[in-house]
Amino acid sequence: MKKNVMMIILLLSYMAYAATFPQEKTQNAEGDEFIFPQDAIQEGPALFALAMSTNRKNGEVQQAELIAWQEYFNAHEERTYQLKVYHFPVLASIPFFVKGAIRKGIGKSYENLVPKERVAILFISDVENFADQAGIPLDEQSTLVLVKEQGEIAGYIKGPPTEENLDALQKLIWTLQ
Repeated sequence: MKKNVMMIILLLSYMAYAATFPQEKTQNAEGDEFIFPQDAIQEGPALFALAMSTNRKNGEVQQAELIAWQEYFNAHEERTYQLKVYHFPVLASIPFFVKGAIRKGIGKSYENLVPKERVAILFISDVENFADQAGIPLDEQSTLVLVKEQGEIAGYIKGPPTEENLDALQKLIWTLQ
């Protein structure tokens, strides 16, 4: 009996894996090449502010929520526990000839809020697939993701910076310790 229980536990441990993001090549708001997510976690765990939507209107709403998060973090730096915050709008099926204009326009939204090297637009072919690979539900809420240095997703929070979400973020960050 003990042997069967041990085999089941061993099998479950092999089956369990941490969700990760797919690798994407892009440019940050400075125009420098950026490899997502690796370049963001080179110095340790980080917070990823993701606007993932299947339509422009909701993407703008999510971006506004993430800007509100960043404004909160800028006013209360201790709440990030020295983690760097990166902003990644996720856009699908964008023609190549408008990507530069989109990058500049979104980059301006973050001026004076986030260093340009911490803003990069992810131009991908399928938002649903991107979200599925990361194990994050695709809905109409912005997503703040805690990513470990090895690239594993420690957890995420959906929505704007409410008291409930701030408490959830604190608990999530504490899981790193």
